[in-house]
Amino acid sequence: MRRQKPPKVPTGGWHHATERPYQNRGRLYIPQQHYHYRAEGLATWYGPGFHGKPTATGVPFDMNAVSAAHRTLPLPCVVRLTNLENGRRMRLLVNDRGPFLDVRRRIIDISRCGAQLLGFYQKGTAHVRVECLPKESVKIARAYHRKPYSS
Repeated sequence: MRRQKPPKVPTGGWHHATERPYQNRGRLYIPQQHYHYRAEGLATWYGPGFHGKPTATGVPFDMNAVSAAHRTLPLPCVVRLTNLENGRRMRLLVNDRGPFLDVRRRIIDISRCGAQLLGFYQKGTAHVRVECLPKESVKIARAYHRKPYSS
């Protein structure tokens, strides 16, 4: 049985800032236009230096909430993150860009709260599996991209 691709999120013909290619530290990143993503790699956490600052989606970052940053996933989206070292897993909202240091090994940054819940806050890193959840991601992206009501 073939898997059907989820519908693309309509954007009204314009490109939201989170959908445009961007550069960081001399590297070009091209955001995905789909929600099919599964990868294993290193997760890290971020917090104090970013707390209260706007994320890529414009929402202030809260290190005490559960959220994540990814270099190329569509924003916002929902992922299932599994800590392969202890089996803990949870769903996270990806609403920011990163990580940008040690790019080859690190595949996702999560909030301090997320790292505490997944059991790697003290260690700082964990080997994880990241799986984008298409249904939940399309739903949240549609709400995010919806144009405000105008009379």
